[in-house]
Parts: sequence; structure tokens; C-alpha cells
Amino acid sequence: MSFSLEVDTEKFNELVIDATSKTVNARTKETREQIHEISLSIGKVLLHEGYFGESIYRYGEMIFNRDLSLVGATSHPNVEIYFSLEGLYQSQVHEHTSSFSLHAHRFSISYSPNPGGKCMMLENTKNGFFELNLSKEDIIKLNLTSSRTYDLLVAALMDEKPFAVSYNGVPLEWSMVKILSQIKDPLVNDSFRPYYRSIKVQELMILLLQQCDAYNPGATKKLTMIDHQRLTAVVDYLRSNYNAFPTLEEVAKVSGCCTSKLTVDFKKVYNCSVFQYCQMLRMDEAARHLKQGELPISSVAYMAGYQNPQHFTAAFKRHFGVLPKYFRKGGTSW
Repeated sequence: MSFSLEVDTEKFNELVIDATSKTVNARTKETREQIHEISLSIGKVLLHEGYFGESIYRYGEMIFNRDLSLVGATSHPNVEIYFSLEGLYQSQVHEHTSSFSLHAHRFSISYSPNPGGKCMMLENTKNGFFELNLSKEDIIKLNLTSSRTYDLLVAALMDEKPFAVSYNGVPLEWSMVKILSQIKDPLVNDSFRPYYRSIKVQELMILLLQQCDAYNPGATKKLTMIDHQRLTAVVDYLRSNYNAFPTLEEVAKVSGCCTSKLTVDFKKVYNCSVFQYCQMLRMDEAARHLKQGELPISSVAYMAGYQNPQHFTAAFKRHFGVLPKYFRKGGTSW
């Protein structure tokens, strides 16, 4: 697959201050990963790109000090799943009449027979993202005939017609965020990574399609756009303060609504309670430190917000079913 990108300025080369790239695990196409760091006079781009089979994943962040449009096109159509993790993502695909406008913690699934379009960047707004590009064959072999969204997507692929599940995005549940983390940083040996990622993408697609089938902000959930904006602010707050063990009252102040409404709305959209969301953030951070570093378990506990390492150990075992010391070693012993 080839990919071309243009910037809406006449002298792009003069804007590039520095561009570096490195390749990781480049033994075969199946394991190829690349990291690109580009410094511009108008901003910065950090892009991590990898392949597993014919599919591609990309993630990173972009920030520019002026409003900007990035225009791109690919050599052949794929299904794009875009996850907005930070900031506001806005884009326009040629065949679609509406433009995508995704706030943080939302995702979209789209397909265009003649891929191409533009991404609109806002001044001084950091965009954190994760993107999956899956081939037509990857989608069809899922064979998820029990999903209405899947049926519509496959019909669009077969008829080569544009498809978009939502132009404003669908809320991203924590279980999906966790899988994205596992795709980015698989806790398995290098030789297993392509297979591990393929399995995780299939698991992710099942959850995404299930969420799309269930999500209807105008009917079953009965939440307004303001409600969704409040929940986005809450998730941002939780991701920055989870290790401080915020109370429900403190979180409700961020949302600007009472605790009872926050509790009900949060559960409807994210399929878990505020406390469970915080706990999953803490445990995921702890697992990352245990696997990637040599910090003592007491230090990992402190970074996760626990003053008492024994309390952390008990919580970790409840969450993962294994003690932290065995989790670090890759075992499953109690």
C-alpha cells in the first residue's frame, strides 16, 4: 500500500526542520515497525507505524501552531477504524457528504471505495490517535453475521459504496482502550507479535461492532451532546488523576452535574462505573511498569496511588488473578 500526503502550503520543504525515522524488528514485512519523528516550523508529528499481514496500524500525536489541512490518498481502499484519544479530530473523506468530528475517547469506522480526503488540524491542539487500516478480506473473514453494523459494512464493501458508522464518533469503552495498549506494546516475545496482534484486532473488532450495534444516543441512551461533552471531560480528568483516588463528588464537580446523573450516564456510555474505570486505569499502569521496568513492587504500588503495598497486591490479584511478582515474571502462579 502506498500513501501520499500534502500540506496546504506552497513551500512544505522549507517547513521541515528535522525528520528522523527508525525501524524496529524489520526482519520481515509481517514484523516491520517504524517510528517517524518530524519537526516542522509549524508543529511536530510523532508517528509509530506497523504491519501485521496486510493490515496496518498507526498511532502517535500531532500538534501545530496554526490551523492546517493535511490532504492524503491511499493506493487502494481499506476499512479505517480511527480512535481519537486526545484533542478533536476533524476530517473530510471525498465520498462522504458529512465531515467527521470526533472528540477524545471516541472512534469511527468508515470505508471509501476511492480513498482520499483531508484532516483539519486546529491551532495548538494536540491530537492523540490510533488508527487501524484493515483489508476487505480481513473484515469478511470475521463472519460476524449477528451484528447489524457488520452486515451493513460488508454490504458496502461488496457494492463498493461509502460507509460510515457515525460522523460524530461512538464512545470508546475501557476494554477497547486496553486492547489498543496491548496492540501497541504486546507483552509477548517478538516472534509471537504478528499473531498476537491479529488476534487482538479480531477481539477489538467484535467489541467495536457490539458497541456500534448498541449505541443510539437519540433513543436508548437519551443523552444530549452536552451530556457526552461532560463525560469526555470526566474521562480526561480520570486519566490525569486516577492515582489520586478521586471521590465521586470530586468527579461530579468536573462534569457539572449531580452524582446520581453522572453515575447513570457514565454506566450507559462506558459500560462500567466511575470507580471501575479508575481501577482499570490504575491496574493497567501498574501492569505496564511491572513488565517494562525493574522498579520494586512497592514503587509500582506508589505510582498507582497506593500508599500500602499490601493493599496494592490484593487489588492487583483481584484484577488480574495473579500476584504482581508472578505477573512480572510472566507466570500464572498464585
